[in-house]
Amino acid sequence: MRAEFEPLDRRMRIAVHIRHYIPGRIGGQERYLRAMARGLADRGHSLVVFAQERTFGAVKAWGAQGVELRAVVEEGRATWRQVAGCGCDVLFCPLHMLEPLASPVPAVVMVPDIQHKFFPEYFPDDELARRRRGYETGARRAAVVLRVPSFRRERWWRDMVWTLGG
Repeated sequence: MRAEFEPLDRRMRIAVHIRHYIPGRIGGQERYLRAMARGLADRGHSLVVFAQERTFGAVKAWGAQGVELRAVVEEGRATWRQVAGCGCDVLFCPLHMLEPLASPVPAVVMVPDIQHKFFPEYFPDDELARRRRGYETGARRAAVVLRVPSFRRERWWRDMVWTLGG
């Protein structure tokens, strides 16, 4: 079922959590991140981007105006405190998983693929375990789960919906 949303009549302060962002290594997702940041900023929303300090230059190169960069701490309670303390209306996690899992504000998670379900042999054991643990839990806890629309009819999306009980 497709959710229908009313257009916002106010500007939002959006926390964007990208601790696992590796510039130049995530292809289409990186293009998506740049376009998303510019699009939201162009519409008057302010972004508080939580990233590793070594990626700040790459985030600035996205060209989004008014982005506030904050060095992300390790996952867990400290991340929760960072998000809770930033005065944001919503948390957006565009890189597959919700962090922190218990968000202090409504959360949106982007799940562009679930490659690990179909090609587990391409992932190191620790990454495979992280994905198996993180994807489903995050998707269940998020207020909204986004996906890539062009893959709507693809097998992996049907399996993802089935896995999450949708």
